[in-house]
This record gives sequence, C-alpha cells and structure tokens, in this order.
Amino acid sequence: MDRRDERSKSPAVLSLVEVLDARREAVRPERVREARAKIDSGYYDRPDVRRALAEALRVELIPS
Repeated sequence: MDRRDERSKSPAVLSLVEVLDARREAVRPERVREARAKIDSGYYDRPDVRRALAEALRVELIPS
C-alpha cells in the first residue's frame, strides 16, 4: 500500500475554518464512546493497523 500516488503534486491550500461549528456537527458523543471502547478493548492493537499507521506517518512526515 502506497499513499504517495493519491497525493496531489501541488502544494496544499490552507484556509481558515470555523472549527467549533464544524466540530459540533461532525463529532457525536456516541461515536466518541464507541471509539474509546474499541481502543480500550485493543481493537486497534493489531499488525495490520500498525502497518497502515506506519505507512501513513511515513508518507506524511518524510518528504518524497
């Protein structure tokens, strides 16, 4: 899996976003509870998840 192909060659355009308004609508308390329960149960503590996370970090942090 290589995310480099999915990234645009042009630099990202940054814009200001009203974070508080976006967060109110996007984050639902029940989804946060579900995510915390998955983390606590070890759902994400798997080799495939670690591999995907490492690849994503490599793509984002190491210049190509």
